[in-house]
Amino acid sequence: MLLLSKELIDQPVLSLQTGRHIATTRLPIINPRSLKIVGWWCTDLNSSQHVLLTEDVREFNRDGIIVNDQTVLCDAEDLIRLQEILEINFEVIDKLVKTKHRKLGKVSDYCFDESYIIQKIYVSQSITKAFGTDILIIGRDQIVEVTDQYIVVRDGSVEETKGVPLPKFAAKLLGNAS
Repeated sequence: MLLLSKELIDQPVLSLQTGRHIATTRLPIINPRSLKIVGWWCTDLNSSQHVLLTEDVREFNRDGIIVNDQTVLCDAEDLIRLQEILEINFEVIDKLVKTKHRKLGKVSDYCFDESYIIQKIYVSQSITKAFGTDILIIGRDQIVEVTDQYIVVRDGSVEETKGVPLPKFAAKLLGNAS
């Protein structure tokens, strides 16, 4: 089952031991090399910032993220193996997406699976390119390179969702007359 990125943000973290709300997720922590969500930045009830690792999640459901207890909330300084990823502070949303030859747009959303690996990115195009297309959907197997500034995908690998057809006058202006 695939879930959208909005399922990662502002979700309650619930303790299985006490049955209470112990924190709230703020932003996902993403490894840019593997496009895997490794955890979340969270704030506890005292507004202190912590990290919740995906490996400490018992269940992810409609009510929130269920963990054993509050001890799974770590301070960032204690996560030595993840320091590089934490410092990168990589975000997928609003990342420029392009092929070797042209810009496609910016990431507007993404979906991930049960193993927290990003499977698809949804790319919104600029207003002039988007007349005939609502959104571009790109699978992870089509991604060639991920950098701090952009994501490169293979040419011809983009699946388009059809939008409203262009009016004839607009199609002629853009050179897309059918």
